[in-house]
Amino acid sequence: MVHEQDRLGITASFEWKPRRGTRISVDMLYADLDATREEHYLEGFSFSRNATSGGKPQTSVVQAQYDALGRLRYGVFNGVDIRSESRYDEMSTKFTQPTLNLSHQISEDWRVSAAIGRAKSTFDNPIQTTVTLDAPNVNGYTLDFRQNDRLPLISYPFDVTRAGVLGIYGVPAGATAAANALPSEIRIRPQGTSNVNDVLSADVAWRASDAWTVKGGINLKKYKFRTWESRRANTAETIYGLPAGTSLNGLTGLVTGFGPDQDLPAGTATSWVKPDIGAITALYDAYCNCLKTGPAGGPGDFTLTSIENTSARGNNRAIEEEDRGVFLQGDFDSELWGIPVRGNVGGRYVKTKLTAQGYVATGGGTLVTATNEYKDFLPAVNVTASVTKDFLVRLAAAKVMSRPALGNLNPGGTISTVGALGISSGNPTLEPFRAKTFDASFEYYFPNKAFLGLGLFQKNIASYIQGVRQSMPYNQTGLPLSLLPANFNGTEMFDVSSFLNTPGGKLRGFELNYQQPFTFLPSWGRNFGLIANYTKVASKIDYIISANTANSGTVRDELVNLSPKSWNTTFYYDDNRFSARLTGAYRSAYLQVVPAQNNNDVQGKNETFNVDLSLSYKWNDNLEFTFEGVNLTNEATDQFVGRARNSVMVYNVTGREYLLGARYKF
Repeated sequence: MVHEQDRLGITASFEWKPRRGTRISVDMLYADLDATREEHYLEGFSFSRNATSGGKPQTSVVQAQYDALGRLRYGVFNGVDIRSESRYDEMSTKFTQPTLNLSHQISEDWRVSAAIGRAKSTFDNPIQTTVTLDAPNVNGYTLDFRQNDRLPLISYPFDVTRAGVLGIYGVPAGATAAANALPSEIRIRPQGTSNVNDVLSADVAWRASDAWTVKGGINLKKYKFRTWESRRANTAETIYGLPAGTSLNGLTGLVTGFGPDQDLPAGTATSWVKPDIGAITALYDAYCNCLKTGPAGGPGDFTLTSIENTSARGNNRAIEEEDRGVFLQGDFDSELWGIPVRGNVGGRYVKTKLTAQGYVATGGGTLVTATNEYKDFLPAVNVTASVTKDFLVRLAAAKVMSRPALGNLNPGGTISTVGALGISSGNPTLEPFRAKTFDASFEYYFPNKAFLGLGLFQKNIASYIQGVRQSMPYNQTGLPLSLLPANFNGTEMFDVSSFLNTPGGKLRGFELNYQQPFTFLPSWGRNFGLIANYTKVASKIDYIISANTANSGTVRDELVNLSPKSWNTTFYYDDNRFSARLTGAYRSAYLQVVPAQNNNDVQGKNETFNVDLSLSYKWNDNLEFTFEGVNLTNEATDQFVGRARNSVMVYNVTGREYLLGARYKF
């Protein structure tokens, strides 16, 4: 993959004090990001598909070896479809955020403040094009895990660096599909997203006594989200064969130098022929947004459609969220039995109103508007006791909530009939994550800024949002067959996904923190120091087994995306002019999907250890140079399926990243 970015960021701040005790400020932020991305794949794609979507019931197993856990160690196969796939994106994002702040000291005991602002971001992806070269019905395709269970040796029985076997396998003239294999494709999927977030807050503080300050205020937020996508009217996104007399010369290129830092097995293909996206789209006039040849909706139709397109429809949606809240809080600073005690106690009342729009399948795309409204009272208390001048005890309890992700709220849905077959839909009636949290920490401050702390925490999750996925035949989803391409019959297996609220569960754990400047060393070492922390968490969450089967029951497992064990250690140097930080970060293996698909118990990610380096040098008060080295250990993303089997699902190495920068302040 080649990903190039051009970034521009501008910040500005203006402050005015028209009178004593009054402050007015305007903060502005502008960011512009332009990017292009190229991705190239070489794949035996028919293994992951059923018969009517490019799978190969004709595939025969010539040889196969398995280990004691049932994992494939070695296999030779005939009748496999091989594909070289390339994708090209042009993207731009613009972000603006002006904020007006006002504060005024009315008297010695009264103070008011207010803020109003808008954050707006616009993402545009006008070019997202994928083109494929295909080699159907290949004999002698080999997968060999015997040397490495994460990185198999994949062998092809032909020279993948030369066009010929891999080429344009198009739909024959006068037909709508190819026999016994999936035709080559040109996918055109322009899309975009806009987000607008308007906020207004105002609060007042009253110093009631030397020990108490009372605060209260309002918070208003209005958030708007809209996204769109278009795709070809030919939902299969296939193409006809090359025009008569046209050769592959000039229509292909070569991927070279794949996987230099991945320790690939000897014999792995590191170069292969790729489609030239510019040349092939020009040959087919694929960006014409028109019917070039053949029937409407056929391989020669490059018309772009949106809400009437079953594949693109679900990505055309909008959400508007209004949040209104008020709070009342008391801050205290006093003594209890001779021990200094400070903290706050209060509550926030929040009302959330949601309006979601999306398209459903009926009538070629019918707009549906769904609303949801919920209210929460969120009390909280925080207390800090200075047992001695060096030893603090902190206690906290709160009721908290977090709103659902916007992508989970779509009242419509998407049907994907190209690539991995899937049906995804949102749930606009989702309730937020809700929990009661309890925290305690014990902190000891040594001389010279050293620190040792122990934190204990528990979260009682009362409402959890689960993404549910399962495989089922299309004809069991309740959707009409008319939404499928002509070559589908309804028995195809689709991955069906949606979102539901579940009862949640409990999470508890502890965190150790230690900070030690090396001020005890001679002058050469006094600017060095160490920061370290360790966290251990135990969690049990109830997950619904099936969203489409009544009374399917639940399964109890760990909270997804949370490592049971993690630690970070930073060794640093800082003399106020030059600073350096070397950080090691460890995460134990964690779960990502419960339950997993295809009768697997879980999907997850194996443990990682990353090392990063950060350097900075202040040339003067205005100019600073920076250097960052990210992922110096070249850690891989290693995702697995099956807790016991730990079968590799995704193994990806992004490589080391080096960033050189400069910052100027004026």
